[in-house]
Amino acid sequence: MRVAVSRSGGLAGIIRTWAVQLDDQPDHADELCRLVDDCPWNHPPDLDPPGPGADRFVYRLDAGELSATVPEPELQGPWRRLAERVMDLGGSS
Repeated sequence: MRVAVSRSGGLAGIIRTWAVQLDDQPDHADELCRLVDDCPWNHPPDLDPPGPGADRFVYRLDAGELSATVPEPELQGPWRRLAERVMDLGGSS
C-alpha cells in the first residue's frame, strides 16, 4: 500500500508531496498501518473551518483506496500523527 501526504496552499501555493510504499518500509509498516487505521476516514474534517487563514495549508492524505482532505487547523490527532510520520519517512516531490 502507498501512503501519501500532499500539502498545498500557503503564500506561494506550492504543492509538495511525501509518499511511503509500505513494502519498502518493513521496519515501519506495522506502525504506518496502525496510524492509517486510527484516522476517521469516514468522517473527515470540515473543509471550511471558521476563522481567518486564507494562506493556510491544506493536506490531502491517501492510503490505498482511502482519501481525505484536511485543512491545516483541523490537522490534529490521528491526522497529524499520520501526516507527520509520512513526511518524516517519505521522500518529498
